[in-house]
Amino acid sequence: IFVSQDDRGVLARVANLPDLEFRGSSEPTALKQAITKVKQILAEWHAAGEEIPWIDPIPEPDDGEQQRWVPVHL
Repeated sequence: IFVSQDDRGVLARVANLPDLEFRGSSEPTALKQAITKVKQILAEWHAAGEEIPWIDPIPEPDDGEQQRWVPVHL
């Protein structure tokens, strides 16, 4: 997950799945939102037998972003 901060709070962007961004007032809040939603989405895709659209290789963080490695167990 890539995180960045601006005047609206912290943005957590899931680096290896498309179009998943979450905003919170703090990094822990934004990360919690991201992790909760990623687990939900992965479980739904798996249950439906859908292929997970992983982005591989994982891109580099954009300017102003920091990378956070977050293990997700379903």
